[in-house]
Amino acid sequence: MRYVLMDQYIGQLFKEERTKRGLSMQDVCNAVGIKQRQTLYSYEIARLSMPFDIFKRTCSFYGLDYRDVFTQAQKYMFENTEE
Repeated sequence: MRYVLMDQYIGQLFKEERTKRGLSMQDVCNAVGIKQRQTLYSYEIARLSMPFDIFKRTCSFYGLDYRDVFTQAQKYMFENTEE
């Protein structure tokens, strides 16, 4: 199974998308196949890596292209890394 290393950008993006839509954690869990709200919380705060299939479903649920999310996360990382 492949995993996505959740970083601050992706976790925050998912949380913002959820709250912007007025969805509860349970709503998202039910829609994308996450069994516990605590697991979603751990993804949103970048404590756990997310299985790739769940990541793709979550992106799709929010109307995001997973490739764009990766690109934006990478851009965020480079812009916020001190030399």
